[in-house]
Amino acid sequence: MLKALLTTSLKHAVVSIAAGLPLACSVVAQAEPPRGTDGTAPPARPRIATRTAEEEVAPNHALQPALKLARTARDNAAQLTDYTATFSKRELVGQALIGHTMDVKFRPAPFSVYMRFRKANEGREVLFVEGRNGGKLMAREPGFKGIVGTVSLLPTSPNAMSEGRYPITLFGMENLANGVVTMWENELKHEDPEVKYYPNAKFGGMECQVVESVHPTPKRHFPFHRTRLYIDKSTGLPVRVEQNGFPSRSGSQPPVIEEYSYTNIKTNVKLTERDFDSRNPNYGF
Repeated sequence: MLKALLTTSLKHAVVSIAAGLPLACSVVAQAEPPRGTDGTAPPARPRIATRTAEEEVAPNHALQPALKLARTARDNAAQLTDYTATFSKRELVGQALIGHTMDVKFRPAPFSVYMRFRKANEGREVLFVEGRNGGKLMAREPGFKGIVGTVSLLPTSPNAMSEGRYPITLFGMENLANGVVTMWENELKHEDPEVKYYPNAKFGGMECQVVESVHPTPKRHFPFHRTRLYIDKSTGLPVRVEQNGFPSRSGSQPPVIEEYSYTNIKTNVKLTERDFDSRNPNYGF
């Protein structure tokens, strides 16, 4: 009976991890370069093909220069063979703003993610490898909760996504940037937003270029009031995305909807099968 109750509790505790759009960051004035704090990290959308010049729409749209930067950052991330990082995120799920920070290992082929949570749920482990375990992620809690053992869940199941907006299958910096690219490409059909560039912003010890788009007036075809994409100037990688909703009243701060961040990034570190094997003796599965 106890084991059954704990199993149910664990399943509801497993959090989905997005690839990455905009993490805990204080709001900064429009006139000042945005500076993120080490908090929580943009959600990724499905990959789409980069449009050719012939297919480009609205060539004079204000988002075109921003799109060029976002696509380049996405493509830079796509060139990586693997990486380790600290991933942080804050997401509005229902009425709750939920944040997590974790150490991660990632490789794109086969798509593989290992996570060890630092806060909240310190010690929780999640592992997903495409084509293995029946397409399910593996999760295990530390301490007393771990008595039920490893739980396997479909990434898009309600239990796996009870504390997140996107499934683990959309994890990664490439997906993070592609979420912004997809959104901005869709917005080319509509009126220009306010677009600003902050070439000397800082985030997590990194010198960054930040691209910001703002829609002053809420409309059905604009999912967010403000979007910020942070690009590490030394690597060209997309390291943070922030998405804010429309203020509830004039003069109020825009609410956080999504924040995703990558810090302590080490690229092309030659991760092996052992790093994504549940039998790794350093893991608790």
